[in-house]
Amino acid sequence: MKLEEELRRAMAAHVAEVHASPAIGARVRRRHRRVVRFRAASAALVTAVAVGAVPVYLALNPEAEPATGAASGAGEATGADRVRVSVAVPDVRGRQAEEAVKALRDAGLAVEVKETPVLGLGAGTVVRQEPAGGTELAPGSTVTIITAAPPETPMPRTTDLGDLGDARAFGRVKVGYLAEGLRWSGFSLAAGDAYTVSYDRDGDKSGPYYVQLWAHEGEAVRRAEKRWRRYVAEYQGETLTVAGRPARTANLWPGEDGGPGTPGLCVTLAPDLVVEVMISPRYAKELGGPAKVRAELTRIAAGLEALPYRATGERPDQAGGATRSAN
Repeated sequence: MKLEEELRRAMAAHVAEVHASPAIGARVRRRHRRVVRFRAASAALVTAVAVGAVPVYLALNPEAEPATGAASGAGEATGADRVRVSVAVPDVRGRQAEEAVKALRDAGLAVEVKETPVLGLGAGTVVRQEPAGGTELAPGSTVTIITAAPPETPMPRTTDLGDLGDARAFGRVKVGYLAEGLRWSGFSLAAGDAYTVSYDRDGDKSGPYYVQLWAHEGEAVRRAEKRWRRYVAEYQGETLTVAGRPARTANLWPGEDGGPGTPGLCVTLAPDLVVEVMISPRYAKELGGPAKVRAELTRIAAGLEALPYRATGERPDQAGGATRSAN
C-alpha cells in the first residue's frame, strides 16, 4: 500500500486546484499496476531464458494456452523469409562449356557435360541441354549439357557443290524419290568426306528446309555410324532394314526450341558410303503423325542409290562440283 499512498500524495500536490473526475485516480493506479506487472514479467522472462524451462510466449502470457506445432511463438514466414524450393534452369545453348557450367552452378545446379561430334561447330559449344532452359528444378539438381566435340582430325575446307541442276544426283548419291513439289533449295556444302544438299518448296536456300541429305564417305562413315548408334540409344530409336540395306532411325533432339524434334534415318548404301535423311519439324507437321513421317523417311531412303566414282576417280568436295582423287 505504500506505493498507492505515495501516488495519492503526488497527485494531490500537482492537481490541487484542478477539478477532475474521481475516476482518474483509479485509472492511474491501474496503469501503474500494469507497469509493475510488466516489469515482473520481464524479470521472469530473463530467468526463463537463463534456465531454458519456459517458452517466451508463456513467460509473457502466463494465462495463455501453450501453442502447438511448428508455428508456436512465430508467424508464418513470407516473401524473402521463405526457403527457395526451386530454381529456373538457365538457357545456355550456344555458350562455351566453361561459361555454361558457371551459369548453371551459379544458379545452384549441378552439371554433367557430354560431347558429340558436330560438323562445322567450334569445339566446346553447347548444342543442347537437358532439361531445357526455363524448367523449374530443385536446387542441386543435375543439368546435362551436350557440347561439340573437338574434331578427331583437322576440319577440312568447306565449300559448296556448285550448280547441281535439280540435285537428284550429287557426289556419289542418286536421289530416286522426293515428294511432289519439293525441289533443290540451292543449298549445298562439302567438307572433306561429308557433303550435303537440302530441298524445299521455294527453291530458296535462305528459307526453311523440308528434307536434307548428308552423305558420308571413307573415314566419315565410321563417325556417322558411331553417332547413330548413340542416337538410337539416347532417343529410343531403332535398327531396321530399308530396301535390303541396314539403317537406323530416331527422332533427334526432341524439345529443342520448343519443337517435337527432327526425324532422321541413316542408311548404308555401300561399305564406304552412308546417307542421313532428315525431315524438318515443319515438314513433319505437314505430313501429320509419326507413322506418316516414318513412311516418308523410309521411302526417301529406299530410293537412294550409290553411284560409282567417276572415271577420273574423283569426289565431289571441290568447288563448282568438280572432284578430287579418291585416294
